[in-house]
Amino acid sequence: PRLMEMKPNQLTPETALQEPVFQILRNLVTDLNRDAYLVGGFVRDLLLSRPCVDLDIVTIGSGIELAKAF
Repeated sequence: PRLMEMKPNQLTPETALQEPVFQILRNLVTDLNRDAYLVGGFVRDLLLSRPCVDLDIVTIGSGIELAKAF
Protein backbone atom coordinates (compact mmCIF):
# COMPACT_ATOMS: atom_id res chain seq x y z
CA PRO A 1 0.00 0.00 0.00
CA ARG A 2 1.07 3.57 -0.60
CA LEU A 3 2.03 5.37 2.57
CA MET A 4 1.80 8.84 1.05
CA GLU A 5 -1.01 9.67 -1.36
CA MET A 6 -0.08 13.29 -2.00
CA LYS A 7 3.08 14.58 -3.60
CA PRO A 8 5.41 16.20 -1.06
CA ASN A 9 4.75 19.70 -2.38
CA GLN A 10 0.98 19.20 -1.97
CA LEU A 11 1.07 18.57 1.76
CA THR A 12 -0.26 21.19 4.13
CA PRO A 13 -0.52 21.06 7.92
CA GLU A 14 -4.24 20.35 7.48
CA THR A 15 -3.86 17.51 4.95
CA ALA A 16 -0.63 15.86 6.07
CA LEU A 17 -2.10 14.04 9.04
CA GLN A 18 -4.74 12.46 6.79
CA GLU A 19 -2.05 10.59 4.87
CA PRO A 20 -2.05 6.78 5.32
CA VAL A 21 1.41 6.77 6.92
CA PHE A 22 0.16 8.91 9.78
CA GLN A 23 -2.99 6.89 10.24
CA ILE A 24 -0.88 3.72 10.42
CA LEU A 25 1.51 5.36 12.86
CA ARG A 26 -1.37 6.66 15.00
CA ASN A 27 -2.91 3.18 15.19
CA LEU A 28 0.45 1.59 15.96
CA VAL A 29 1.38 3.89 18.84
CA THR A 30 -2.15 3.59 20.21
CA ASP A 31 -1.94 -0.23 20.12
CA LEU A 32 1.49 -0.11 21.81
CA ASN A 33 0.30 2.49 24.33
CA ARG A 34 3.10 4.83 23.25
CA ASP A 35 3.54 8.47 22.36
CA ALA A 36 5.23 9.45 19.12
CA TYR A 37 6.10 12.90 17.85
CA LEU A 38 6.97 14.28 14.43
CA VAL A 39 10.11 16.37 14.70
CA GLY A 40 12.82 17.92 12.58
CA GLY A 41 12.83 18.81 8.93
CA PHE A 42 9.39 17.42 8.13
CA VAL A 43 7.73 19.81 10.57
CA ARG A 44 9.85 22.75 9.39
CA ASP A 45 9.23 22.02 5.71
CA LEU A 46 5.52 21.52 6.27
CA LEU A 47 5.20 24.86 8.07
CA LEU A 48 7.22 26.64 5.38
CA SER A 49 5.23 24.96 2.56
CA ARG A 50 8.33 23.21 1.25
CA PRO A 51 8.36 19.68 -0.17
CA CYS A 52 8.52 17.16 2.68
CA VAL A 53 10.67 14.20 1.75
CA ASP A 54 11.36 12.35 4.98
CA LEU A 55 9.89 11.79 8.41
CA ASP A 56 11.64 12.08 11.74
CA ILE A 57 9.75 10.42 14.56
CA VAL A 58 10.72 10.35 18.20
CA THR A 59 9.11 8.09 20.78
CA ILE A 60 9.46 7.49 24.47
CA GLY A 61 10.99 4.04 24.96
CA SER A 62 12.42 1.77 22.31
CA GLY A 63 12.40 3.17 18.79
CA ILE A 64 13.59 -0.24 17.59
CA GLU A 65 10.46 -1.88 19.02
CA LEU A 66 8.29 0.71 17.28
CA ALA A 67 10.13 0.22 13.97
CA LYS A 68 9.77 -3.57 14.18
CA ALA A 69 6.05 -3.25 14.81
CA PHE A 70 5.71 -0.92 11.81
